[in-house]
Amino acid sequence: MKNKVQNAVIALLSATAILLFVLTAVSERGLFFSPASTDGTQNESGSTGPLMPVAAVLNDGDCSLLGKNRLLTPYFEVVRPILVELLGSANAPAQVDPARWVAALNGKGVLLDYGAVLPVAVIGGSEEGPLTELYADSLLITLTKELAELYLYADGVCYMSTTALKTADLEPRLLGSEGEAVVYACTLGKTGTALTPHSAVPIAAQAAGVLTRTPLCDENGSYERERQMILLEAFGFDSYTARSYADASSGRVFLAEGGTLRAGGDGSLTFVAADEAAVAAMLGDSAACVDRASAILADCIAGLTNVPRYVLSAVETQGDRTIASFDAWYDGVVLVATNGSRTAARFVFQGDLLVQAEVALFAVSVSETDAAAPQLNPQALLAGLTGDGSSGRLSWAYLERGNVWQAAFCVLPVVRGGNGADIHG
Repeated sequence: MKNKVQNAVIALLSATAILLFVLTAVSERGLFFSPASTDGTQNESGSTGPLMPVAAVLNDGDCSLLGKNRLLTPYFEVVRPILVELLGSANAPAQVDPARWVAALNGKGVLLDYGAVLPVAVIGGSEEGPLTELYADSLLITLTKELAELYLYADGVCYMSTTALKTADLEPRLLGSEGEAVVYACTLGKTGTALTPHSAVPIAAQAAGVLTRTPLCDENGSYERERQMILLEAFGFDSYTARSYADASSGRVFLAEGGTLRAGGDGSLTFVAADEAAVAAMLGDSAACVDRASAILADCIAGLTNVPRYVLSAVETQGDRTIASFDAWYDGVVLVATNGSRTAARFVFQGDLLVQAEVALFAVSVSETDAAAPQLNPQALLAGLTGDGSSGRLSWAYLERGNVWQAAFCVLPVVRGGNGADIHG
């Protein structure tokens, strides 16, 4: 009898150990939680739920912008499950006049700004419902009626849908956080016509600060042993069997059965799958492809600090291919290269298989903001900007100027495909 009890205890302990091992392995893959970002908050890369926006505007009579990671991230953790319920309970959408969008903006509610036109299926994390076939660059939750309404805006077209959630239940949870005081561009008359109606314009702002980018590798594309193993495994390579050689362009190329991975001295990673023509020609699910790309990015930067947040900026389909592009953001500010490109990572899927990828990996550091920098009012901030009323959104950005990245305000295009080169500084 004693032996039977001992055997049962041993079996139970073994099963528990196996379960803990499995749970640990799953959590390390980012399926339970996301890695920490630069400021101690959670990074969205690898998340399979609703997509975190680049900014949120809370309107309870006065508009308040949550655009910094340390403000936006904890707030969106509260909003995320609410957004799932809103999308799941939404009625069939109806197209409404753009003037209705402007009126809704000026009422009580919360604007989630994604900064790029994306499929609602991706924004909502594959949540089923009548809105999933639409596209949006901003989503507005209005709290002016008994039931909350959802407004979706993209390319000057607006849709509205009534949900089953009561505003009396949502208002205490969605409003109340404090951020930077802003106004919507649609309230500024002619001075705001270069912007989308929902672009948030600071009432007072200081444009100063310099950012430094530093590759995570040396000039020959070599990483510390542990980081090299992490990067190889992120792209499906066996870190113990992958062969490598130094190429003529100061980079290192890794070879495996699944393809090649080149690590450049500038911190770039370039992946090309082997025998691409053999990939089955089947249309992949865009939301699943985005999740896969986010998981790879999360693996690449796992355990690192002072690295950018990779924000989805475009999801494109070309025949049987899905292309997911990501911007690089640091503490709520996007990095824009001299040529106007914001793309820091790009993944190409054929069906559900990754066939190409390009990722820029770097650490960032920001100098202290100059406290003596003069404050700008909305009119001064928008002076000299021209546009047709739908050209883009006003945003903080680090613009590449020579060997440094200078903080400034600029108008970033909001288009499908996401990375236009027209930057008005």
